[in-house]
Amino acid sequence: MKALIVVTHLLGVGHLTRAAALGRALARAGHEVTLVSGGRHAPNVPMMGINLVQLPALYVKGTDFRTLYTVTGEVSGADYHAARRALLRQTARSFRPDAVIVELFPFGRRQLVGEFIELFEELAKLGGEHAAICSVRDVLAPPSKDARAVEALERLGQYFDRVLVHGDARVLPLDASWPVTPALARRLAYTGYVRDQEEGAVHEKRPIPETEIVRREVVVSGGGSAASLPLLNAALRAAQLRPDLSWRLLVGHGVPEEAFAELAVCGSENVIVERARKDFDVLLRSAACSISQAGYNTMLDLVAAQVPAVVVPFAGGHEVEQTLRAEKFAAMGLCEVVNEAELSGEALGAAVGRAMRDNSRPGRASLDISGAERTVILVEAEVAERRAQATAWRRVNDALDGFADQGRTVDFWWRDDDAIEPGP
Repeated sequence: MKALIVVTHLLGVGHLTRAAALGRALARAGHEVTLVSGGRHAPNVPMMGINLVQLPALYVKGTDFRTLYTVTGEVSGADYHAARRALLRQTARSFRPDAVIVELFPFGRRQLVGEFIELFEELAKLGGEHAAICSVRDVLAPPSKDARAVEALERLGQYFDRVLVHGDARVLPLDASWPVTPALARRLAYTGYVRDQEEGAVHEKRPIPETEIVRREVVVSGGGSAASLPLLNAALRAAQLRPDLSWRLLVGHGVPEEAFAELAVCGSENVIVERARKDFDVLLRSAACSISQAGYNTMLDLVAAQVPAVVVPFAGGHEVEQTLRAEKFAAMGLCEVVNEAELSGEALGAAVGRAMRDNSRPGRASLDISGAERTVILVEAEVAERRAQATAWRRVNDALDGFADQGRTVDFWWRDDDAIEPGP
């Protein structure tokens, strides 16, 4: 089948990382995959087996998601958005997908609603026989108003067949962050957490040289945006307080060059400051401890590496996603948590000490991390169902056309009081 994945990451690269992992899994299963990215270029996100289409990129500064910026740092205007929509429509028209996987919308990305509506209108012109799937992470930003949840449900009913939740319902069900009504619940399917295990295996075959491994090293990662700067600066202070440890600060490519240079200048003899690396998971496995935010992909890397971990969930702009996830993972004994409001070098140093003393980490066995493989199965099933429905409707249409050719009229008694799920 042909799968079209549409994703726009605005702050970090987590949404793109997860979408690309799904694309690689679909490609490994023999399907043709086109991924349309609307965020900034992310060189560390692998795209093997994927045809990448880059829209004119957008991003946000800080936690203001209402103001969108272009790659040149200007506020995006009507012409810029029109160019994005045109390229998205053109891609759908030329690719003619069997499955369309849209990341986050209609539960988020409301500022880009025009793009998604035009995409589905274009697909309808092609016959509308595609399976439409909404792809969301384990935690959503709760709706600020009840009307937002109603609006999302209406758009879900209008455009989508299924919602894939890339999480483990036993750990963090969707209703911990979003109101799940019966109408929404019947569309949900939990896939498990998405961590590309084949990609990790590639890194395992390409280990870091022994000369570069420091056994008592604290690996500090802050995600892909400038929102990580408070954490990185606090880590520099913690490194001064713990000279017995080596510290490696991995700075995301979304952090401006001047800020990166300032971090490098402030480093000391026991600190390495460098840009984020593709072999992050390998670094974790040899680390004494990890310090990071509590983003989706980072937390899965921590679980897979079974490394002592300290997380500082991002909470700017009233964000609750990372805090909810961090609290759940901490309750399972997977990490220590330092709240952003209490962030300091002293707090980080103390938390590192606690994490390194705790040897009871249950590791990856506590989580379902088969999300990429399970997603492939669910998408294949959804496409098969949509094809069966399309075949059934064609049979109905052919029969009606035959009756019309004979001058016959068919009376229908249409009843839907017992219709629970659509079927052929």
